[in-house]
Amino acid sequence: MALRTLFATVTALLLLSPAQAGEAPSLPGPLVTAEWLAAHRDHVTILDARTDLFTFEADPTAVGDDGETLSLGLCDSDPLEEESDGPRIRGHIPGAVHIDRREIQQSEETPHGVVQWLLADTETFQAVMRAAGVSNNRPVVVTGSGLSDSDVAEAARLVWALRHYGHRQVALLDGGSAAWDAAGHPIEAAVRRPPIPGDFTARPGTFSADTAAVAAAAEGRGTRLVDTRPTSFYRGIFGRDYVRGKGHIPGAVNFPFSELTEGNHAVRTRTPAFLKTPEALATLAREAGIDTGGAAILYCNSGNQASLTWFVLHEVLGMENVRMYDGSLHAWTRDPTRQLVTP
Repeated sequence: MALRTLFATVTALLLLSPAQAGEAPSLPGPLVTAEWLAAHRDHVTILDARTDLFTFEADPTAVGDDGETLSLGLCDSDPLEEESDGPRIRGHIPGAVHIDRREIQQSEETPHGVVQWLLADTETFQAVMRAAGVSNNRPVVVTGSGLSDSDVAEAARLVWALRHYGHRQVALLDGGSAAWDAAGHPIEAAVRRPPIPGDFTARPGTFSADTAAVAAAAEGRGTRLVDTRPTSFYRGIFGRDYVRGKGHIPGAVNFPFSELTEGNHAVRTRTPAFLKTPEALATLAREAGIDTGGAAILYCNSGNQASLTWFVLHEVLGMENVRMYDGSLHAWTRDPTRQLVTP
């Protein structure tokens, strides 16, 4: 009888799914849905890349001007903030760990001035990820608020950084925390105790291009240069104060990151910003003059928006030889001899 019981127990364990057995599930692809995450939440590491720590740690007892308790999840501009730029997600997916972007950034001195907002070095990045509970063999799902194109790009930058430093199992939550909330899944406000440290080992990066590589691409040496900013920036109508000049690097084609999501999410809306279908994305890339079988270097103003385009081209469409210019135009224009052009 004892042997029969033991045999039955072992058989039952063998028949358990990976999630039931406590093992890490395999990611279904580079993009996961809120439904998939809900089914596997306890077996992946969830990282929240939003820059707004205020809403991540939302106080569940806070009240607004009308004296009513503020709800968690989607809300219009948060009345507790002095300045608000539209709807927000108050609180976060249970178990998510917030990644402060400042902790994985660094500045670099150049002969022409300081370049800011670059990805941190291998050791620093590894330490921050380990403290967040990231391990080599446990899948990571990255989320953000998910209410605008820029929200999605913030999350995509962390995906790019993890993949750049060698993590093989990273996915982006389609629609971000807004999609999670819209699907009726729970949102929590309390920040849990620090996670058990992970064992992630960062390796020398492979998805970043330096200024020399960009200069070679600008001279037409076989690599397509792609400007991922909105067309108004590409054409020199608008610019940023940390970029010296307006326009684009000579030879670059325009593939706006803002065209990669469904609907209009240039600013935060009350609906999740979902990526377009792979078929639609492939068509947009082709129309922009990008050969996914070739080589490309992507840039924007400072390396944030281009992260989403990298995610689409490399992770979704399978373009192998595509890198991001991390310093982007902020770095390129430190040297006054490097001019931007307009159509």
